[in-house]
Amino acid sequence: MSHVGVMAESLAQRSRIAREEQDRFALRSQEKANAAIRSDGSTTSTCRSHQN
Repeated sequence: MSHVGVMAESLAQRSRIAREEQDRFALRSQEKANAAIRSDGSTTSTCRSHQN
């Protein structure tokens, strides 16, 4: 696991955020990004690679 992944897991554990809650947040984030791409192409720089 990368340093970022280790830090995310540590923060989630300290904040008592369940893995299921993290997964729901991640899924919703991806759904919103995909909706933006489909609607008008407005995305953040991290999502632009999915347009091609």
